[in-house]
Amino acid sequence: MVVGLKRSISFDSMQGEGDWMGTYCTFIRLPGCNYRCPFCDTDFSHADVVLDTDTQHMQKHVVVTGGEPTIHPRFEELVFALKNKGHAVHVETNGTHIHAIPEGVWITLSPKRDEWMKKPEHVTDWWNNIGRIREIKLVVDENFNPHDWINKVPFPIWLQPCDGPNIQASKENILTYIKQYPGTFKAGIQLHKYYEVI
Repeated sequence: MVVGLKRSISFDSMQGEGDWMGTYCTFIRLPGCNYRCPFCDTDFSHADVVLDTDTQHMQKHVVVTGGEPTIHPRFEELVFALKNKGHAVHVETNGTHIHAIPEGVWITLSPKRDEWMKKPEHVTDWWNNIGRIREIKLVVDENFNPHDWINKVPFPIWLQPCDGPNIQASKENILTYIKQYPGTFKAGIQLHKYYEVI
């Protein structure tokens, strides 16, 4: 099956975050998002590539990300095409349309705050789908409250430092949280930045 996706970005790189940290993967970034997060690092201004799953070489592990990939109209078609070719598919999502993610996919959840949503809309309550989620990553900024997460999920949560002028405080807070709540939190890092890859 050919899935031609305009304005997608596809590249091979190291997975720098979460449980698959250090794995060489193909990343497929799909355009569009239903949030406007202040720390977002996604730029689609040069995203004018047509991705063809039948002809493009890809690594065994494929990470479908965004933006928010689940809102793309051909998202499910893409995931099924990748799975049919034998790829291990990972999806990074904010969890608002988790029902759109097919079974047998590794789901990485990065939930966002309601006030960052672009406009009111019906969203899926990802709490009701916690059994499908394999890992959670949270950005620790000045508004992060660890008590919102303690004893809430059945696996440790990755804490990521928030880039910007307060990054040192974010790192220090993460160290405090993993010491105080070792069963709830793990300290994350963007390993690809350490190795200076995309």
